[in-house]
Amino acid sequence: MEDYAIDIIIGKRALARSMRISLPHFTLVGTTTRLTQLAPAFRDRFGSIHYLIPYDQLAMSQIVLRTAKHLGVIITEDGACEVANWANGDPQAAKRLLKYARDYAQVRANRSIDSLIVREALRQFSVDPIGADKLIPTVKTFLDSEIEDAVESAHASRYIPEAIRRAVWERDRGCCVRCGEWGRNADLEFDHVIPHSKGGANTATNLQLLCRNCNNEKSDHV
Repeated sequence: MEDYAIDIIIGKRALARSMRISLPHFTLVGTTTRLTQLAPAFRDRFGSIHYLIPYDQLAMSQIVLRTAKHLGVIITEDGACEVANWANGDPQAAKRLLKYARDYAQVRANRSIDSLIVREALRQFSVDPIGADKLIPTVKTFLDSEIEDAVESAHASRYIPEAIRRAVWERDRGCCVRCGEWGRNADLEFDHVIPHSKGGANTATNLQLLCRNCNNEKSDHV
């Protein structure tokens, strides 16, 4: 990436030769939801790492109202807030849930969409309060069982299972919980609130993200 060039092999065997094609300068942007699973050498190739902040309640309500206007649906402000609550910060989920409420209102209620209609519609479509459909409870049950198994094995070893590392990283938003430093610049480490040597388990409730400096300062006082 740094050379702004691509090497292409032309020919086969003894006749093979390499041709370098220069590329105009470009900016490479990568996205991932599993930053901790990327190799450090690969992460370091990117000059800057940023984290997306979820939509807040006001922004989600505005998205719902704008989508309702585009769909020609009459929805009250409290109805838009209700859809935003169930969407859990996901604009695509909010649009899908709004369509559920629209279909229910047209067939059953025959009036504008308010918070009561939203709740009735989403229960009718088997959507739970976090915006999940019928498939999600099954997935959640599977993930819960995986985490439980990981927790059981974590008590007997210093190894932190990947499922728990990911849960702690997402909970702390990839930041040091003490000084607020984030990303690779902070050199983050998984720290035991109760040290492992004193019986602390490798569970999400006993783990936190600390930068190396804060972790060293804590170790000096333990």
